[in-house]
Amino acid sequence: MSPDRSRLPDPLRATIARDLRPVRPEPVPFRRVLHVVPLALLTVLAIVGVIGLRPDLPQFGPLAGWGASLVEGAAATALIWMAAREGTLTHRLPRTVVVGALAGSTSLVIAMALWTDALRPTVVPVSLTAWRVGLFCGVAGTLVGALLVGAVAWMSRRSLIAHPALTGALYGAGAGVVVNAGWRLACPISSPWHTLAAHGSAILATTALGVATACLVAMPARRASKR
Repeated sequence: MSPDRSRLPDPLRATIARDLRPVRPEPVPFRRVLHVVPLALLTVLAIVGVIGLRPDLPQFGPLAGWGASLVEGAAATALIWMAAREGTLTHRLPRTVVVGALAGSTSLVIAMALWTDALRPTVVPVSLTAWRVGLFCGVAGTLVGALLVGAVAWMSRRSLIAHPALTGALYGAGAGVVVNAGWRLACPISSPWHTLAAHGSAILATTALGVATACLVAMPARRASKR
């Protein structure tokens, strides 16, 4: 009687059995976003708590003040949700939807900046220089965004192997928009040149940081998959 060739040799079966480890399933994208939302809210509250609210914020009214920041926060949450979906095999959205969301979030930030300036046009105080104020907002906003990027990258570290650059761009942009949602409530300058250059540069830097972080985090897993 010929041996059963479909049966694995006993030494190989023993090696496989020793290598088996329990694997914790990845949370679905919606649940991962639920973990990020409290962190995003804490980021906004920390910004306004440390810097303080702009003095003329009550004159904006609830819609153009906190309401506009809530809209930006919702857009940022959508970007991070898309990033969570991009890291899966079965929940990815069409590339046109993802690119459109990135472009739409950029347009939203620009529109909010122009709307704020139209309601309360303020410029850099004479006692300060434009480049110093812009440097502070740009650098400080980037640093706060970097902390949020690091937290989201850690939460998503096991699901970045597929498209790390795009995933990182999504959650990097989401982190940047979250920071901007809080920063616009604190920064007293409404000049479009300031908001688009300083605040916008922080969003761009955070997006680039998200790409770099995701690629670095995914590098070991991508190397292991090619062996």
